[in-house]
Amino acid sequence: MRRIGIIRIEDGDTTSFKMDVYDVISGEFIARGISPLSHRADACFLNLALNMLSFRVLTLPFSDKKRINEVVPFELQGAIVENIDDIVFDSVCLGRNGNGFNVLVVYVNKAKLASIIETLQRSGIDPVIAGSIEVSNLLKETADPNLITRRLLDFWSGGDRGCEVGFDLKEELRNPTINLRKGDLAFKGDTLRLTKAYRVMTILLIILAIVINIDLCLKIVKERRDINSIKRESRKVYAELFPSEKRITDEYHQLKAHLREARERTEITGGVPALDLLLHLTRIRTGGIIINEIGLSTEGLSIKGEALSMDEMDRFKTGLSKMLLDVNASDVKPVSGRFSFTISGRLKR
Repeated sequence: MRRIGIIRIEDGDTTSFKMDVYDVISGEFIARGISPLSHRADACFLNLALNMLSFRVLTLPFSDKKRINEVVPFELQGAIVENIDDIVFDSVCLGRNGNGFNVLVVYVNKAKLASIIETLQRSGIDPVIAGSIEVSNLLKETADPNLITRRLLDFWSGGDRGCEVGFDLKEELRNPTINLRKGDLAFKGDTLRLTKAYRVMTILLIILAIVINIDLCLKIVKERRDINSIKRESRKVYAELFPSEKRITDEYHQLKAHLREARERTEITGGVPALDLLLHLTRIRTGGIIINEIGLSTEGLSIKGEALSMDEMDRFKTGLSKMLLDVNASDVKPVSGRFSFTISGRLKR
């Protein structure tokens, strides 16, 4: 903050303003009596004319400003012409006076001050402080209530004018001696700027969240398309591997079932090559034996066939004993001059 505009009311007209521009670094005015709209300042101080202000010196038993401002309305009620709700006031503790403290109360008509602030705001100017440079200068010089009263009377007859700043104006904006912008008239520029910044940040975060969600949705859609494509290829390969299966509902689980079945068959044979089994069967089979079906299961090996005679079937059964345990013949019955049979047993490991 380098340039501070001191806005003053011109010739008592609360709709006409002049501005003195104070340079904080050099400590000098770089412009005086110009239109507030003709020069941009970093912050503005509304310097109220003394003839707009009213003053009272009170004696109170404490010096805490918060407690003073709580008591002042009761002290002023009945002692001033205006209703206490129609004024805005601020107070300054001047110092100890015997068993109490002298307090200077500065107040102004609330409606008049509100009108001035609204007029400035319509022009894009929002003063941070509404006070009095003359009063602040005076309070920096003395705390004597009698001297302050005389000097204020002297100032009163001087009218609206530019003034010298006898203190750190930048510090005055941060910690004002007198500030009548209070309550409904309080400066809200910083709060509004923060609110606007939060609003912009919130909008940006919402936009960011929307972009992230859109990107996520696009990725999900792409992944689903890739998954569906993989499923179609998997089903196509499965159908080529198992063309006899017409109903394919879940090729992954159905393939696992086929693998499990193949593994069980391997366990059943106990590692005995299938070619050895077939070779042994051809060796023991005679011309009087016809093999119709060979089956492997968890129970072992089963062979369904036909024999020209019971003796042929017994010799075949005896031959199977070399590769099977607990060989058993069942379902033996004559069929068209032959004997059909089923021989089963457990494979030798």
